[in-house]
Amino acid sequence: MNSRKVNLLIRLFLCFLFVASFEASAAKNNERLWESIGYFVGQNSYLLYTSIGSLADGYVKGTYSKEQTLELLNSFIKSGTDSKNEMLALLKKYGKSPDDKAFFKQQARIFSELSITANDFKSYVATGDNIHAKRFWKRKKNVWSLITGK
Repeated sequence: MNSRKVNLLIRLFLCFLFVASFEASAAKNNERLWESIGYFVGQNSYLLYTSIGSLADGYVKGTYSKEQTLELLNSFIKSGTDSKNEMLALLKKYGKSPDDKAFFKQQARIFSELSITANDFKSYVATGDNIHAKRFWKRKKNVWSLITGK
């Protein structure tokens, strides 16, 4: 074999090694990216849940006025709705595997339930009707089960 052919074969082999190494690195980076997304989504649902509950406790104890409570509840409802919509957009674009589909659907459901939970408490604050408070506490308990998987 002449030196040009050997040189070409060496270059092709090195290119192959580079591409294989790059693909392995990219796969590892994607895995880390998905782990991070899962972590942040979980944190977001947990923090939204605790924010709604803390606000409810504060309102009942007189820490927050009706106006403050309604304003915060509106922001929590929007946050839950926006997060649900993001999960559905990710499902549509990236929900290839059954596990990914299940994850995005479950998170969308959790955010939807969080918005409904905040809306139940908003109805109680607006009307003072205890039926809304009972719905709120029941839904709050149920959404906690969805978040924790218990």
